Amino acid sequence: MIWNLFKQNREAEIEKLKSEDFIKKNLKHNLAHMSSITLIDYLKFHFPKDGQNYATHRNNVQVVRSLDKVDLSAAIAKMTRIEQSRDQKRHYFFIGLLFTTSTTFAVILSKNDSVPFEYLLVGYAIAVSLQMLFFSSVLRDSYDLSDIAHFKELLIQAKADKDS
Repeated sequence: MIWNLFKQNREAEIEKLKSEDFIKKNLKHNLAHMSSITLIDYLKFHFPKDGQNYATHRNNVQVVRSLDKVDLSAAIAKMTRIEQSRDQKRHYFFIGLLFTTSTTFAVILSKNDSVPFEYLLVGYAIAVSLQMLFFSSVLRDSYDLSDIAHFKELLIQAKADKDS
């Protein structure tokens, strides 16, 4: 129940942000105040993977380039922090550990005649479900990371242009 309330609030906030103009003032405010989850959704909307109208894209890039050096540096730092917090390498260990442990227990218990086969099957199904849950989280993070990396590269290029 609480999760649904959080999700509804986030969706309402994202809908509100989609209706606002992508201008320098709004971008500066959103980069400073948004949570990482909302910021990722905001960036996905304004810089979609599937492309967008050239004029809109060009305008969005110009808005990013219009930020001053301090704002660009702060935004780059925030994108780096989000990238590091969503690093998937830490998940692979747990997925591998869960798979190895569940397989080992299944093999050991299958040799024991006192454990019914149905119990083994249910236990293995739970372990596989948990693995899929972890794996879907890793996939979602990798999609988010590509959006973050794209925006971070725009920020870096804009800062390099200001430095030269």
